[in-house]
Amino acid sequence: MSYRRHLYWTNSQPSTSNIVQAMKNGTILNTHQKDVFLPRGIIIDHYANKVYWVEKKYGDEYSIESSDLELKNLSTMHTGSEKEPMDIANSNTSVYWTDQMTNGIYKTNMATTQTDRVYTEKRSQRE
Repeated sequence: MSYRRHLYWTNSQPSTSNIVQAMKNGTILNTHQKDVFLPRGIIIDHYANKVYWVEKKYGDEYSIESSDLELKNLSTMHTGSEKEPMDIANSNTSVYWTDQMTNGIYKTNMATTQTDRVYTEKRSQRE
C-alpha cells in the first residue's frame, strides 16, 4: 500500500475530535479518536513512516503525539502545560512546533523527548 497517496487531517471539535487517514478519493481508511481532545497541526514523515501532531488538552495542558501511518502504535512524545501548540514540522532528529501563547518555536528531540525553545518573538510594548 502506498501511503504517499493518502491524505491525513485533524478534526478539532471538543466532542468529536480525531485524526483521519483517507484515500485521495475521500474513502476513509483509519480514524483515531480515543483520548483526542483538540488536535491541531499534523505532519507526515514518509521516511520514518510516522504521523506527528500537536494537541491542546484540557485546561492549559498540551501534548506532542505520534503514530504509524495507519494511525496505530500511538505514542506521546512530550506533554506539558502553559503552552498552546498550533502547528508542527520535522527534521531527521526533532519535531518543531509553534506556540500561540508565547509566540515561540519549540523543538522536541525524537530520541530523548527533551524540549527546548528555539525562538520567541519579541513584542513591542504599546502605550
